[in-house]
Amino acid sequence: MGTYFLVSDNNDLGNVLNQLLQNIDRKSSAEPANVFASTVKDYVSKRLIPSTYGKIYDLMLADFEKPLISCVLEKTEGNQVKTAEILGISRSTLRKKMKELDIDI
Repeated sequence: MGTYFLVSDNNDLGNVLNQLLQNIDRKSSAEPANVFASTVKDYVSKRLIPSTYGKIYDLMLADFEKPLISCVLEKTEGNQVKTAEILGISRSTLRKKMKELDIDI
């Protein structure tokens, strides 16, 4: 089993994503989508409180986007062209997201 560490301003989400990656390692025969769905279900169930109603989708995307981009940038050793290709976005969109999310390489 590998050990994964993601850098995130949102420590809670970083822990969830680290748990997800470790679960995928442990359950190598399980479909990653099923492991992900289970992890997301746990994440959302802990945050379904009245103050998040009507906002949970945007909150989840905001929490997920920075560690996702950071992780892919790490895997590509900072190669923005390759990162954008992997994420299925243009390099200019990646640069915009990196600026918005304060992601440095």
